[in-house]
Amino acid sequence: MFHFRFEFSLVSSKTKNLVTSLGLKASDVDIIISRSIRVAVYVGENLKNHLTLDFYKDSNDQNAVADISFSVDAPFDYEGTRIQTSILFNFSNWLKHIQSLFGLNQPRNVFFYHGCERFDVQSLKDTIGNVNFLSLCNQLTNVLSISILPADCFCG
Repeated sequence: MFHFRFEFSLVSSKTKNLVTSLGLKASDVDIIISRSIRVAVYVGENLKNHLTLDFYKDSNDQNAVADISFSVDAPFDYEGTRIQTSILFNFSNWLKHIQSLFGLNQPRNVFFYHGCERFDVQSLKDTIGNVNFLSLCNQLTNVLSISILPADCFCG
């Protein structure tokens, strides 16, 4: 059985060319927001093939307010290998880079869990844009839930 594995830099032009030549396209993207932000990029039809990036996870105080406009590195996991990135982007630029790298055009799936209140909800909404699927954990307060949901979700 032939098996190969490769590791790559998320920001090099060689990586973009390799991803393109291999025909790797994101089939789905999940953004999980709790005390940190996790982006899971699924490649192909097999949900086991995915790349996960973690943002704002290394804070000593996981309850402190986190500003997504600050540039951060994003360690990522692929097939059980954790790789530390050396490049710093803010969350918006990371999403744009992932979109560019994997040819992502469809809206994302977004999940809000307890702890997401450490992020500015409006900044997250502006950065993420349209979503395909939105899930709010039942542990969120009504005020926070209302600030996450679009205004047209409510009947008046």
